[in-house]
Amino acid sequence: MRSAFATVLFISLCGFFATAQVLPTTSGSCGVSASGLMSCDWLSAPKIRFDDEGKPMIGPGALPGVHVIRYSLAPRAPLYRMAQGRDVLIVAMDEGEIVNEAKTSQNHVSIKNGMVMLMPKKEAYVLRNVGDTDLDLLVIDVTK
Repeated sequence: MRSAFATVLFISLCGFFATAQVLPTTSGSCGVSASGLMSCDWLSAPKIRFDDEGKPMIGPGALPGVHVIRYSLAPRAPLYRMAQGRDVLIVAMDEGEIVNEAKTSQNHVSIKNGMVMLMPKKEAYVLRNVGDTDLDLLVIDVTK
């Protein structure tokens, strides 16, 4: 009897917490040199909306989306905020050391593979790779 109740409870709770998976609407990669020069490759899907009759309309819209960009920072290369007015997540893809030059106290921060940093929309940042090797960072921007 207890296991039947637990099974029903588990199934009902799973139904309430299930959400749709949102795939990236934009993905790309950028290489950044020490001087700040960027070279990027992008793959993007058009935003498609449907009118009242069900016909597709392609164009700008306030549709939600996930934008994923992988940055490869050369030694001494900066990473500037690209998404103004939005929170972004920065995921370290390898190990290295960075400094946020936008802050008055520029402390060196050691990062590890898989480390996630939330950069709030109100906080300015200029992350500089102060290590001796290239540093890969994944920047995830979610628009609502």
